[in-house]
Amino acid sequence: MPKTIYRILTLGKSGVGKTSLLESMVYGRVFKTRPPPPTIEDIYECTIETEHGSKERVHIYDTSGQSGVMDDKMKQRYFSSADGIVLVYSCNNCRESFTYIKDMRQQIEAMRGEHMPMVVVGTTMDSGREDNGESRSVAIWAHTQSLQHYRVALEKRLAISEPFVWIMSRIAAGGKRFLPRKN
Repeated sequence: MPKTIYRILTLGKSGVGKTSLLESMVYGRVFKTRPPPPTIEDIYECTIETEHGSKERVHIYDTSGQSGVMDDKMKQRYFSSADGIVLVYSCNNCRESFTYIKDMRQQIEAMRGEHMPMVVVGTTMDSGREDNGESRSVAIWAHTQSLQHYRVALEKRLAISEPFVWIMSRIAAGGKRFLPRKN
């Protein structure tokens, strides 16, 4: 029986913009004055059109970024059931949030022991802000890990959907390993 609903997991340190990213992509909501309340766990259901034109039903799991909240049992449950993972860091707090996603990447590989479609997304509230050297370091790391990297402004809904279209296209294609596109 074919799978009809795919599962994408978002991971990142607390406050990096995971919920804002999803709220903007799914509902078009932008939190300009204050961020949404902290998340323990939410599930967003939507349809994502892939690069190949197919429309896929997706559950996107928004997880808490609090390090103590996600214990090993919870990680095992999330990591084993996910079809793809979006690793989110903040361009404004790059060093600390990048360390978190780098560690999560290692834990995912240790628990899964196989390749899983993953994408790295840097969030910012200011689309006109220059990219800093730290954010470029994340892009270089992502490339060396054969991960696609995006930097998105949270108020730009179309740009926000790009990483989700990319990862869903890889998942729908059977999770084959694709090298990142050249920018």
